[in-house]
Amino acid sequence: MSAKSTATQNAKAGTADTEATGGVVEHLVEKFDEVMDAEAKAAKAQAVSSQVVLLSKGHARSVPNDSLIIVCREPGFRRAGIAHPAVKVYAADRFDAEQLAMLVAEPMLEVIGVQE
Repeated sequence: MSAKSTATQNAKAGTADTEATGGVVEHLVEKFDEVMDAEAKAAKAQAVSSQVVLLSKGHARSVPNDSLIIVCREPGFRRAGIAHPAVKVYAADRFDAEQLAMLVAEPMLEVIGVQE
């Protein structure tokens, strides 16, 4: 077999591989869209009583008004007497003024208030 015919066969095989991979990618994109649509529907159903819904890993969680969402950039980080997970929802009255000021000032944490 000549070098030219080998190169032609390799190019054809590369095109077939690309087409097969493209089909897999298209399938994955379709599945992702289906999952996102299902999450959006679940969130919409739960949002009837709340303005905020957290979506994560296929789960939707409604966050009630008068809550605090604390996002920790380094899970396990301690502040205000608590080892913080990656994300947690607290009642707005969970922390006193001093603790809340400490949490808000901390660069490792993001404090998000949920109000009507």
